[in-house]
Amino acid sequence: MKKATEDAKIVGKIYPSKVVAKATVVSASPVTSTVITTVPIPKPISKGVVIGKQTGGSSSEKVDLSKIRDKGKEILIEKSKEEKKAEVAAEVEKMRHVQSIMRQRALEGSNFDKGDPLKVYNYETIESRVMFDHMYSSEKIPKKSYVVTNTDFSQLDFPINEMMFFMPQFKAESKIMETEEGKKMKIRFHAVLAKAQEEVWFLEKIRKVISFKRDVIFEGKIENVKYIVARASGKIQEFTVTNFPLMNTYDLINVALMLKDKSFSFLKDIEPDVFSLGCKHIKIYMENYFECLAQTDVELEIVKGIDIIAPMAPTKKQYELNKYEDGEVCLKPLGIVFAGKDKAGRAKRFLFQTCEVERYSNSQYTNLIGRMNHYKKNSEGDKKEIKKVISWYTEIRRVMMYAVQALTT
Repeated sequence: MKKATEDAKIVGKIYPSKVVAKATVVSASPVTSTVITTVPIPKPISKGVVIGKQTGGSSSEKVDLSKIRDKGKEILIEKSKEEKKAEVAAEVEKMRHVQSIMRQRALEGSNFDKGDPLKVYNYETIESRVMFDHMYSSEKIPKKSYVVTNTDFSQLDFPINEMMFFMPQFKAESKIMETEEGKKMKIRFHAVLAKAQEEVWFLEKIRKVISFKRDVIFEGKIENVKYIVARASGKIQEFTVTNFPLMNTYDLINVALMLKDKSFSFLKDIEPDVFSLGCKHIKIYMENYFECLAQTDVELEIVKGIDIIAPMAPTKKQYELNKYEDGEVCLKPLGIVFAGKDKAGRAKRFLFQTCEVERYSNSQYTNLIGRMNHYKKNSEGDKKEIKKVISWYTEIRRVMMYAVQALTT
């Protein structure tokens, strides 16, 4: 309990609860990952990753949980009017950006190849989504699955981070990429050369790296690499650096660990400079992905050695939260209300929102789940939904910590 209290720097000091020790289980499902082991404290990622070398606002109305039928299935939570209105406003703003950008592009002429305009992630769409957002803007949700058993055909589903479209792919080119034109070139790199997401995103694990080779040098600046891999079913697949932001990041972690393993003799036929280039691309991508996660993750920020400055999402007002008991589930937005103290030592109610799951430490998860289990009026369905999110993100965090540790030694 002491550890949980010390960690509560974001949400305030947590009151001791009457929770018994049994109520500290985060996930009911055993983790059977073939990659994950007990993770020691990783080295700061700023030291570099070595892969291998050859030689918001909500409705104030309280939901009556007793009227919800719980059949053990996932519950579809209806969004409040305020949340729906905010989403519509955000979409309208994005469309304005797209229309503005497309008008600019019409005046620019055709000096640059910007790819197929019919792609889902075409040049204008990518630019409108990432050029006006922050590194921490991506949602911390899986693309398809919250499952954490991590088997050959149901691997861990990492969040897709669209901000990776313009993160620099090589440290040596960081000065170029920091310029406006450098960022646009990086977006063109993906818009022109990337495959559609459905061709490169999988829950099926990669089991073997067959080979990789040089591909085109885009606009004379970014060297692309084509990777050839075999998945658990035996299916052979090709992807390039341009596809990284649209892939399941667990695929890239798997490939990185395979390239680090010097026992893969079949890779010895690859020329040393090509091997180094292929490793370097994945290394830099993983560093950038980790850095983006650390912008809002209270445990990864310590590894990265940064301070979180990103604002938290709007929450319910204090008079609304006072209607809830300590540990009671809130459905709009989905989360857990808990009693605590603010920085001035005043007793208050706080709301853990699943949409900001990364803002809490593992020890705080344990404390919050204990409180939720202790409040007897919470339905099993509601508790299952919250535990599912926490369990999933705990595993995402653990895999990232493991990857950093493995790739920096």
